[in-house]
Amino acid sequence: MSTGQSSLSEAASLEFPVMLHFGSSPAMGIVEQVNARECRVRALVAIPVGAPVTFAVNVRGAQVQLRATVAHARANLPRRYFTLTLDPLPPADADTLARSIETLAARRSAAPTLPESGGLARATVRVPVDFAVEYVADDGTGGRGRAGDLSVGGMLMVCDPLLPVGGTLTIAFALPASPGNPSREGSVKARIVAHQRTSAGQWSNNLAFFGIDAALHAELARFIEEQAIPNA
Repeated sequence: MSTGQSSLSEAASLEFPVMLHFGSSPAMGIVEQVNARECRVRALVAIPVGAPVTFAVNVRGAQVQLRATVAHARANLPRRYFTLTLDPLPPADADTLARSIETLAARRSAAPTLPESGGLARATVRVPVDFAVEYVADDGTGGRGRAGDLSVGGMLMVCDPLLPVGGTLTIAFALPASPGNPSREGSVKARIVAHQRTSAGQWSNNLAFFGIDAALHAELARFIEEQAIPNA
């Protein structure tokens, strides 16, 4: 266990979902704070002090693979909190990580403060996903894309055509089935708040839901919590 003073910020949690790889199976974690030396993360699984952990920070297509060792662990069940000591990064990766942290901090500061669910996920958490999305714009044109991440308030959707920022869409999708829960279909209005060109030449669109009904909101919250809890 580390006894030195942490170099991590005490600012609000970044709430960034990652897959933590350790032992024989990965588990979802939520990065609360990270810098080039340390990371504070929470999860619903136990990871022993001294265990090696790897995970990727991927923001807007810029990915950094991090290797770390658990320096400190504490439990406030069902959550568990860990301080990770990161392996040294090459200068280019350290620069990418720094820029990613700035983006995450800006995104978090712009997010509304919403009640916590009591489990791993908070209301603003986005979880990585991969499923088909159908959309129709206000002018009647439509198409298909794929969801890259999802929260109760929005989605990252990747598609081929350039869609204008500020435009609104009606999107339809089916949440993937999980053990004990069948696939669940949903439809919601969404506003395009930002977009970025991907390395593959497609467009990555940040969508904000509006006018969402209570039933779909509850389904999204349940699905996100399911993704946060590793399989038994």
